[in-house]
Amino acid sequence: APAPAAAAKAPAARPAPPAELPSAEELFRRSKTQVVTLDNNGHVDVADYKTRFFSKLQVEEPEELEVVPEGPVDKSGIVVSKPETAAEQDLEPMPQVLAAEEVKEREDQRTRRLEIVPPVVKKEEARRGDNVDGQIVLTGFDAPDQETVPEIDDETDVEDLLQERRKEKAKNFHLTEEIPFDGAESDFTPSPEERARDAKEEKKHNWRAWFAQEPQRRSVTREYNVPSERTAIHRMLTARNNRATISAALVGGIQLLMLLFNVIPVLAHTTSGAFAQNSVLLCVINALLLIGTAAADSNRFLDGLSALLRLRPTADSAVSLAIVIALLQNTLAAMASGTTAEAAVFSVAAVFGVVIQKLTEKLDAMRTLGNFEVCSYKYEHNMYAVHALDNESEIFELGRGLMMGNPELLYSSKVSFPTEFMHKSEETPDENRLARLLVPIVLGVSIVVGVVSAIINQKISIGLSAIAGTFCLGTPLFISFIPAFISYIHNRTLNSEGTMIVNVPVAEKAAGANAVVLDAADIFDHRRCTMHGMKSFNAMRMDSVLLYAAALVIKSGGPLRDCFEHVIDGRQDLLPQVKELTYEDKLGITARISEQKVLMGNYNLMVHHNVRVPDKSTEEKYAHSGRKIIYLAVEEACVAMFVVSYAVDAALAPYFDTLEDNGMQVLVRSNDVNVTEELLARSFDLPAETFKVLSAASGKLFKRRRDAVCDKLPAGIVHDGGTASMLRAVAAACSISAQSRTGRVLQILLSALGCIISAALFCTDIGFNGVTAFLILLAFFAVISAIFFFGKSK
Repeated sequence: APAPAAAAKAPAARPAPPAELPSAEELFRRSKTQVVTLDNNGHVDVADYKTRFFSKLQVEEPEELEVVPEGPVDKSGIVVSKPETAAEQDLEPMPQVLAAEEVKEREDQRTRRLEIVPPVVKKEEARRGDNVDGQIVLTGFDAPDQETVPEIDDETDVEDLLQERRKEKAKNFHLTEEIPFDGAESDFTPSPEERARDAKEEKKHNWRAWFAQEPQRRSVTREYNVPSERTAIHRMLTARNNRATISAALVGGIQLLMLLFNVIPVLAHTTSGAFAQNSVLLCVINALLLIGTAAADSNRFLDGLSALLRLRPTADSAVSLAIVIALLQNTLAAMASGTTAEAAVFSVAAVFGVVIQKLTEKLDAMRTLGNFEVCSYKYEHNMYAVHALDNESEIFELGRGLMMGNPELLYSSKVSFPTEFMHKSEETPDENRLARLLVPIVLGVSIVVGVVSAIINQKISIGLSAIAGTFCLGTPLFISFIPAFISYIHNRTLNSEGTMIVNVPVAEKAAGANAVVLDAADIFDHRRCTMHGMKSFNAMRMDSVLLYAAALVIKSGGPLRDCFEHVIDGRQDLLPQVKELTYEDKLGITARISEQKVLMGNYNLMVHHNVRVPDKSTEEKYAHSGRKIIYLAVEEACVAMFVVSYAVDAALAPYFDTLEDNGMQVLVRSNDVNVTEELLARSFDLPAETFKVLSAASGKLFKRRRDAVCDKLPAGIVHDGGTASMLRAVAAACSISAQSRTGRVLQILLSALGCIISAALFCTDIGFNGVTAFLILLAFFAVISAIFFFGKSK
């Protein structure tokens, strides 16, 4: 059937609206952002840095509990005192908030007249019990009977009686056992047999033990695990230091004898006889002294040879091989005496390598003992450690402004006990890699010089002497001594200031960090931060304005904390409770006080929260000569404006210079909007990129980390908790790392120079002898070391 005429045709479907194109930020989010890396163990690590960069790390605030009183509470009255000094320009001077009872007490003290009553009259009145008319008399406080009162005439009789009682107690007081040094009872008391055995072992030291024991190289026989062991560990370290002293002195005596036997014939070259150059007796004496030196340092001597046989030479291998070569050269010179007058004996240089080893032991023993006294005695209950963040999410959030994936960030926090102290103290820098490079090269150069000199002089004995002389002069003797000397020199200064760096590897790791995280309150000098005045807008009572401002500044912390504490006369109990405190980046603080919304920050914060503020020209009128403006608003009404100025701690400037030279930035946590990168850089005269103010979320993370107390932490960098001591330690770590690198370069140059001098000695007709060349090389090392190290330290 046909469709009815009234029926209308269905309207045509409208075309769908075009899909909205994604924004540039959305396209950036959708892009592939994964970075695949391999760690040291070969595991695959996938990091999505773009997603992490846009996501905000949520930091939960600790819940604040409000104490609700059960009954009426008496609140002290508030008095706003008039300031004694006038403010600058037309500003109002900063008044001071005082408690009413304190004001009343001060006034009473001014008007009170002290009644001078003789003691005899007071006793007489007390004995009579005279009462004033209308005075309330409590029962039970009547004077005792005269029979029960002891017959004591004056105060001297009471003192004599107390002295007699103390003497009686002192007679009955006896010490049953030795009191521990730390004043606390030890959890483990050894038996008499064990104590006798330990005492016997400590006294058992033969001649080989004095020489062969190596504090730096031997395995850790006893670790510092609990505070009660510190007396025993200190005694052990002291004994080790004494052994190192005796060992170095005895080996130095051998060196002195060898110098006398070899230098005197050189200086008196015309002398003939038993002690003439290259005589049989002199060669035999040198050989015996070399054997005695090797026996005295037998542990290191054998370890060096075994490492050399495994084709993995160490720093000890250089000294061991020098002794062996010098011994062979002396033996051959003795056998060829009378026909090989040109042969030179380089035994002095070989023994000098052992002297350097013993001096290294002594330096390490003194460094370990000094560091132990700092971390176990000086700051036993107030110890802080400088260490790196270990949480990847926190590292990324704190280092967001550095534009790095996982930067190395150093911060300081309190630690209860440093673990692995002995193990860390005996760790040495990886000087063996340099030894594996230099020892084969110097040995190869020695062989080449020996062959060339034998061909030129047509004598095999001269060639053997050239091999011995070149290796003894060019061998890397100072590989271990240089880092030990640098670490000891720095720690000697740090220990006197309450700081320590346990070893060179720890210093090199700290120097490799990307940034140091600090609090702004620790960078400024609170005594020099000034409040020049304020300007109130009569929208709120003056006492409430001052209390609100002081509560916000003291709660958030910062450089102005001391200024506002002076405003309230240190009475923080007068401050109202601050809730929901939040720092808005580059704006200021928002909080809630007495159920009122309170703002404290710059001009932009007021505008951002729709608070009417004076014209910008008013702020420019007072913001001159580096002064800053802070506004205070309560319930969307600007109530006051404070004019303040900041002053940094000038004592920190040298340490920031060192960090900046080392390429290390400074991350600053601050809730004060006026603390900016520009202010810090201008105050310390450093580039603006040296400082970076953390965001609000990053600042909360750092504050939580800084305030946390670590129960146990591996011993590394320990200080007294002050910002100056922390920066001093980090700056010293940078210096130690830089000077260690310089020392490696110096050792390479010294080995090259030794080889050159020896080649010139044996392959030409210059006419120098071995001892003279050695002394010239030693003097060169002393001069260059003084220029590099002492000049750089200054």
